Amino acid sequence: MLINISRVCKSFGAAEVLKNVTFQLDRGDRVGVVGENGTGKTTFLNIVSGILAPDDGSVAVKRGLRVGYVAQLAPAPENITVRDYVRLGDERIVELESRLKAIEDGAPHDPHELDTLLHQYDMLGGYRYDARVSGILQGLGIPHLQDRQASEISGGELRRVMLARVFASHSDVLLLDEPTNHLDVYAVDWLEGFLRSTDSATVIVSHDRYLLDKAVNRIVAFNNGKQLNFTGNFSAYEKQRKAMEEQNRKKYLEQKQFRDKEMDFIRRNMAGQKTKQAQSRLKRLEKMEWTERDLFRFRRFKLSFTGTGRRNKELVNLKNLSVGYGNPVLSGLDRLIRRGDRIGIIGRNGSGKSTLLKTIAGQVVPLSGELWLAENLKIGYFDQDVQLPVPGGTVSGQLLAMDPSFRNEDLASYLARFYFFGDDLDKPIS
Repeated sequence: MLINISRVCKSFGAAEVLKNVTFQLDRGDRVGVVGENGTGKTTFLNIVSGILAPDDGSVAVKRGLRVGYVAQLAPAPENITVRDYVRLGDERIVELESRLKAIEDGAPHDPHELDTLLHQYDMLGGYRYDARVSGILQGLGIPHLQDRQASEISGGELRRVMLARVFASHSDVLLLDEPTNHLDVYAVDWLEGFLRSTDSATVIVSHDRYLLDKAVNRIVAFNNGKQLNFTGNFSAYEKQRKAMEEQNRKKYLEQKQFRDKEMDFIRRNMAGQKTKQAQSRLKRLEKMEWTERDLFRFRRFKLSFTGTGRRNKELVNLKNLSVGYGNPVLSGLDRLIRRGDRIGIIGRNGSGKSTLLKTIAGQVVPLSGELWLAENLKIGYFDQDVQLPVPGGTVSGQLLAMDPSFRNEDLASYLARFYFFGDDLDKPIS
């Protein structure tokens, strides 16, 4: 046993996020945690990691357990390069290196200490540590960042650096919250291989079903206020979940049929000759545990793109276009974009994908070539770093800043499609 959680509860104000959660992590476990946003997945990880204390229940952790945790949001470190920051992941190796350097510089030491330290360094993989760090940086697609200051890189880049540091730590347990965010397809492929080969126990919160198919052997699902456990990967979970739903639906219908029949008897006989029988049956119904109609509840997200009424077919035309900041990252681009096109752009991080989109959206000036846009073309652009039009504004304020023509009743209806209701509309974004 590495970590054991028993009947844990956690609330924030009046909102109960976790209720009677029980979980055990053993060596070799690769656990995927699934559920809709707001069901307590990140809170669960924070409790497993020790960042949060439960309101009730117990958390037991094996003595000396080393836990590496990559949260969704983390502050940027100051005054350190990316490579040096990643190297700090395995503090045991770093501390041994510091002591060995001190001895090399003449610090007093026991005659046998040097042999002991060198043996420990070898056993921990110290001589291979720099190669390990380089491999991780390469796998995550960020070797070009290693000499940059960690405080000067973008949010998406920092996210990958945090992942690299935790992977370098060689911890007993890895806790990963949405690890594929900001990774390109090549880095995701490397990540899947890393997670399959690591000897660390892993707990992964993710909405990426493909990652959960390849990298986990257990699923913990949070849904409808319940915690449910499944064996196997995500596909196995889906099959088991559907079977459970069918069994639950059958039991619900049987109970409903029984209850309706009993209530019919009660209504007909409560004031008649069989009053005692009716009262007895009513008490029995009141004591029964009833099955809910839906074992799992999922909010269905519906998004549709309506036509603009534009008649011309040609919308954007790139001719020998070069894009970049001072120096071109992409050159010789030729592409005609027509109405109805659905185009996917793939490539390694840093290869110019976002720069191309920003150039088309008018946020970056082309370096050379021609960029033609249809007259009065309206472009909607979603930035991976989510630049808000009103920093610190409210949910509804952001939408009004983008489109002041929204009426209040239309605004509420539109935001409800994205699961913002009632007071949510006036909450500040921070």
